Amino acid sequence: MTNLEPPNGIINDICVVQNSGLMFMALDSPQIPAYFIPALGPAPRWCSYLENLTVCLRKFALSM
Repeated sequence: MTNLEPPNGIINDICVVQNSGLMFMALDSPQIPAYFIPALGPAPRWCSYLENLTVCLRKFALSM
């Protein structure tokens, strides 16, 4: 599938939003990066723009 390697810090914990492909990582740094992997599930309703962006990117990739 994929390999997630944060640019800075060590991964302490991963929080996957239930029934979606969105996940957050707790690192040894003050930032909490978010990752969206469409193959794992749809975007949560509260960030539906991710789903729209994924659909647009998929259509663009198929048209090339």
